[in-house]
Amino acid sequence: MNSVSSSSVRKGSILILSLIVLSLMLVVALTVVSSSTLQQRAALSTENSTRAFQLADSAVELVSYQLYKTFPSPLTLNVVKGNIGATSCTDGVIYYSSPTGGDWWVAFYDTESGATRIACDAPLWRNSLKRIKAQGSATGTSRAVEVSVKGQTVSTAP
Repeated sequence: MNSVSSSSVRKGSILILSLIVLSLMLVVALTVVSSSTLQQRAALSTENSTRAFQLADSAVELVSYQLYKTFPSPLTLNVVKGNIGATSCTDGVIYYSSPTGGDWWVAFYDTESGATRIACDAPLWRNSLKRIKAQGSATGTSRAVEVSVKGQTVSTAP
């Protein structure tokens, strides 16, 4: 009888040890899955942030090209809006919505502090331009780029 109970204890011990090992394996597996999910979310967040920044930076580049490109005078922000295919120009801000995802806007200021925006129909806006601020948005993430610029002297005389 003593040998029977010793065998039962061993079988019970093996069962308990097996359950402990399986529990540990489950905890390790859940930790790996959780870590993997967090890394995937972080990578997606970084991708969205980078895309938003690139949209804002590209907007500044597009507008800078328009700023320094030779145009017949007078040139207004409404003309710039049309040249770059933007959606609208309202209160000194040009808006663009991309069909492939992502939006941006660019604001034009005639003071270093960025307190006063240039009107969309101002004919000599390049003379007074001091600062450009652009913001790009991608999948709920927004990033901004702000640059100081030297305005160009443009006259309305032929």
